[in-house]
Amino acid sequence: MANHESRRPKSRRGDREARHHQPGFRGRGHRHRRSWLEFSRRLFEDQPAENGPGLSDDRLVQIAAAGVTGSDIADCIHSGCYAGFVASHSQNAIDAGLTHVPVVKVGDTVLENLTPDGLRAAIERATSAAK
Repeated sequence: MANHESRRPKSRRGDREARHHQPGFRGRGHRHRRSWLEFSRRLFEDQPAENGPGLSDDRLVQIAAAGVTGSDIADCIHSGCYAGFVASHSQNAIDAGLTHVPVVKVGDTVLENLTPDGLRAAIERATSAAK
């Protein structure tokens, strides 16, 4: 299994962290940019019911046929090559109290108003409080 570490880039001042997690766009994903968008769109269209069993490996392989070529995607899905990575990140989210997506946090505050104005206001409040 490949070692995948979350990167936490610092601001130029070195005092802020920014984390961006684009699910599934790791490893070889950059070589399949257009395929990834179609695959992602189809995953959301075929999303199973909440708290259900999820999609089978065979169904994931069918959805991946939206544009990802080669047998490596099917081999990866069936072998569970990223199972540990997904389990680890899922547990991190659970431990952090994240119960839905998307989740945007400024400091320790989970934002509920994800409009541009809401985000701007939250950032301004956090910046003012940090001074």
